[in-house]
Amino acid sequence: MTIYEARGFQSNLVYPFDKMEPFQYIERFKPLVVPEGANIEEFKRIQAPYCISGKVTPEKNGSYKRNNTSLIYRDLIFLDYDDIQGTTEDFIEAVSSALFGYSYILYPTIKQGLYLELAALESGIIKKQELSNTRVQTSRVNTTENNLINVLKLKEYTLQRIERLTEERMEISRLIDKLANPLERSVLRLFYLNVLDAWQVAEEIDKSKTAVYIIRQKAIEHLANVG
Repeated sequence: MTIYEARGFQSNLVYPFDKMEPFQYIERFKPLVVPEGANIEEFKRIQAPYCISGKVTPEKNGSYKRNNTSLIYRDLIFLDYDDIQGTTEDFIEAVSSALFGYSYILYPTIKQGLYLELAALESGIIKKQELSNTRVQTSRVNTTENNLINVLKLKEYTLQRIERLTEERMEISRLIDKLANPLERSVLRLFYLNVLDAWQVAEEIDKSKTAVYIIRQKAIEHLANVG
């Protein structure tokens, strides 16, 4: 069993890594931190790490590519959950119940990280307060109050970021809906709302990656002419 690594998704080249078991690899993996103010989509396209766990047959020149022809099987499954209803705790409980008896790891994606960050802030705002009216503990009171203010400010900032991303997502959806061609609508939704890689879009619509890029380009050109 081998892990095939990739950096970004602008290339379909992957690189084998077999120095540890796949599940152990995922368990020990340290995700990159997205730089503050960075364009998330650009970061995912160029820098974000991706991997396939299973068996990929090499090309004639010895390189490895991720596509339907070369992928023989997978031994780890990555499930991406979007638009989760309820709290983070409810979701974790639901996954634990559904996957009882299986080994699994839960982790936030780049896309969902803001919501988990917000959940963590909300769960910690009240629990960590240690306010006191005694003079001896005045400095600790001030420190705690300052920390609380900082957390509230961070929560407000996170909510603003989520609101901006939600507005952008809704605007993208409205633009896509203006396209007359259903295939073009599907491709743009898979790219920009589902945030899939080109090879994943190709699998979804049963087309080649080249065809997917052509459809996307035509869709963008058609959008430019939509009033």
